Amino acid sequence: MLLYQIFKDADALDRFRLGSDGLDVNFIRTKEAHELVEFAKELLQKK
Repeated sequence: MLLYQIFKDADALDRFRLGSDGLDVNFIRTKEAHELVEFAKELLQKK
């Protein structure tokens, strides 16, 4: 189950490519992914 949550969170973090409102953090499942939200946003803004 943890592996499933990790993959779902990785997919969710990629949603910033859809725009700044592409990710609803309420759907993030793991603590680690919550800590990566700002990092994911910054990565996609640098493109």
